[in-house]
Amino acid sequence: MNHVQQKYIYQMIALVCLILLVSGGGGLGILVLRQQISVSAERARQAELQIAGFDRKIRQIDARIAAVHHPDALLERSRAVGLRLQQPERNQVIRLEAGPAQRRYAQQTPPSVDSSSDPLFISIDLALMELPVRAKP
Repeated sequence: MNHVQQKYIYQMIALVCLILLVSGGGGLGILVLRQQISVSAERARQAELQIAGFDRKIRQIDARIAAVHHPDALLERSRAVGLRLQQPERNQVIRLEAGPAQRRYAQQTPPSVDSSSDPLFISIDLALMELPVRAKP
């Protein structure tokens, strides 16, 4: 073998090694990307499960608030606390329209969400749910 042929053989071997190295690197890159995609998909699934759990809890709290705000429950609670309240007369009840912020909120929320209550006022409802019962004198 002469010197020129040997030079071409070394160049061919180097090119084959380079091609194998590049394709191997590309394959490893694809594996890393697939791993990252699966990790991201798992995180998204966990977030969706967590959101579903929060939605379920919100519906339960909304149901508790609705039960506490029911007129019969309010009368019973006032009797238990010792307030001696009565049902209001029809002319004593004033109904207010929703404000602009509540109307915007109602327009922006999907139909599956109860837009009748403003989320900013839920905390006060929760605070009033479990008032301590005073003993009757």
